[in-house]
This record gives sequence, structure tokens and C-alpha cells, in this order.
Amino acid sequence: MPGSIYRIKGYIRFTGKRETFLFQYAYGMPFHTKSGLKVNNILVFIGDGLDHCNLQKTLSNLEKNSMSLEH
Repeated sequence: MPGSIYRIKGYIRFTGKRETFLFQYAYGMPFHTKSGLKVNNILVFIGDGLDHCNLQKTLSNLEKNSMSLEH
């Protein structure tokens, strides 16, 4: 993770899992736990000088790669 990212918080689903997870990242440590909610994937990034286009592109590529692993 770039040093310019201080926190990430949101809801995600992992490949092969049905559950939605609450995801948090702070001080270099990621943490996730089952949320029990059915919500769309959403992440909020907090930091300085974030490159929004690059973050979106990287996340989209991760999502595409994980989808191709499912099939």
C-alpha cells in the first residue's frame, strides 16, 4: 500500500465467498470480519495526494482477475 493511504474502510466480497465482509486498513494493517449485511462492494480511501484514477484502475484489474479465477 502506498504511504499516502492512511485508512481504507468499506464492504467487500472475496472470490469464492458469499458473505460480505467489513474491511478496514489502518497503520499498515488490514482487517476484515463478516458483516452479516448484503451490500455492494464499496471502499473509502483516506490519504494525501491520492491518485484516484490509478486506484480505480488497480481495483478494477483486481476484480477482473478474481472473476477470471472463478471460471
